[in-house]
Amino acid sequence: MDQSRENTRSTPASRAAAANTSAGGISHPAVTPFQFNKEEEMPVQGQFASSQPPIQLYTKKVLEDQSKAVKAATGSGPAILAANKTAQEALAGDSDKANKKLTPYFTSMGVESEFAQQDIPAKGKGKPVVNALTKAHVIVAKQAGYALYPHLDFLLETDAGAALEFVTPALLAPIRKVDAKEEVDDEDENAGILEENAQIEEDNQKAEDNVIPDPGWEKSVRKGIEFSLRDISSASEKTLKTIIEEINAAFSLTLPIPGSPLDAIKYGNIDKSGPGSHTNVQLNYITTLQQFMDINRGTAEVKTGDSGTEEIYQLAMGYAPAEYGADNAEIPAQDNPYVYALCQKLREIPSMLVDETFSILLHNDENPGADIEQGNGKKANKALVKAAADVPSDRDDLANAASHIKDGATLWLKASFDQIIAGVPADKYEAVYDIMSGLENEKENISAILNKSKQVEALKKFHTEEIINKFIDDQLDKLGALKAAHEQHLVKSDIKKKPAEQKTLSAERRNIIGGRPDTYAPTDTNIHDESLFLVETRKTTSYLGLTKEDAYKKK
Repeated sequence: MDQSRENTRSTPASRAAAANTSAGGISHPAVTPFQFNKEEEMPVQGQFASSQPPIQLYTKKVLEDQSKAVKAATGSGPAILAANKTAQEALAGDSDKANKKLTPYFTSMGVESEFAQQDIPAKGKGKPVVNALTKAHVIVAKQAGYALYPHLDFLLETDAGAALEFVTPALLAPIRKVDAKEEVDDEDENAGILEENAQIEEDNQKAEDNVIPDPGWEKSVRKGIEFSLRDISSASEKTLKTIIEEINAAFSLTLPIPGSPLDAIKYGNIDKSGPGSHTNVQLNYITTLQQFMDINRGTAEVKTGDSGTEEIYQLAMGYAPAEYGADNAEIPAQDNPYVYALCQKLREIPSMLVDETFSILLHNDENPGADIEQGNGKKANKALVKAAADVPSDRDDLANAASHIKDGATLWLKASFDQIIAGVPADKYEAVYDIMSGLENEKENISAILNKSKQVEALKKFHTEEIINKFIDDQLDKLGALKAAHEQHLVKSDIKKKPAEQKTLSAERRNIIGGRPDTYAPTDTNIHDESLFLVETRKTTSYLGLTKEDAYKKK
């Protein structure tokens, strides 16, 4: 879990390794598309459903059996992974892998767990540790995933603060489903049960429609994997070689051990969670933007998401007054999750300039005195390099502001503005287009909202207000260039244009609206006419409802 993005340029060798991973340089778990498997369309494998084209399906019994087995394996990290391996092997027997239908039984989820850290002197005390693994996002070891997704890897990689992170490929995650209560003979008592069952059925349907993982399983996965890893790192300081050997033994993996001198680098325990957090784990799963919006906005009474996103969204939807959490706000008849997601990407515009600024600083670190033309030109770049050298703490503040853009909401959406636009279904696009085009008249208000952000506050140490405001205005001008509804077929995602890594100089960066393009993943196939997107839990503690009793305790 990256508390900052300082030192995020990996070595050329590590970049090459990243390019060969399933994520194509994305350092987070890729999640695989699943399609719905309606009960009325569940023939025996090899048979066809009514007059529909032949689609090879998993048998209902195998899906049910493996769903139960995966749910039941909650005792430890090794047990969780073993059950997933068995389930994937059971479901991987068919030769036609293009038309697998796993929902409503499974979606997929990847896990990231920071569990070890090199011994780093406290800030201002002692010389900082510098070696090949103190840079973030260096892939230390990788191994192919299980039977359904051998193209997705288990990864051991570095993260900010000389941390070591264990990353799983896509695991089968059971979709949330609550069993109905049994009816009774007593008429009055049964009336209450019927009412409860109606609500259960409604909630189950929502979970199926939005591909929502089972919360109990999510908690067990987080706890099982994190605790097993922390047991390894907290016992004593160990070499990387020993740590990998113990991970392989615990999880029945075969992660390769790097050669000298990397294998001798020592790691110990880590706990980067703050006072209000009880985990070092982040979960990645595919879902609809409806689920993304519901989780991030909270309830009508208590808004829990990023206040800047909420203010922009209220401008877009015509709330009055457009004030975050206003008691007398006029609420529109129907919220729009696509608009909400797009507003979050507008909120991230200052982070684009943060990325660009860091790219310039890091390029100068590796090429001192080099003339850098990207961004605002050589003269402005020399000034910001000097500013960073004169006041090192300002650079630290910029790093913290860069991370904050992901931590402002419970779920981080790993997609850009253009990706979201490209994923809007045809029958919903006109409404989204009308709303977002209307925001062109609100650019001054949006700019004022963005200027209150922590990112802009940190950027003022490196850029003039004129440069910052011009950057914001240039991005907001793109609201006037959206494709009209009758041109929707021309809308294309910009996923292939993203920089391979966040901190690389790229002419494309200013053309991708949204923070952290290195985390973006392709959108998924449609389910019930809703596109699926990859999200990451940034406030895993609140998302899972963890308490201090759920935190890891050193043995």
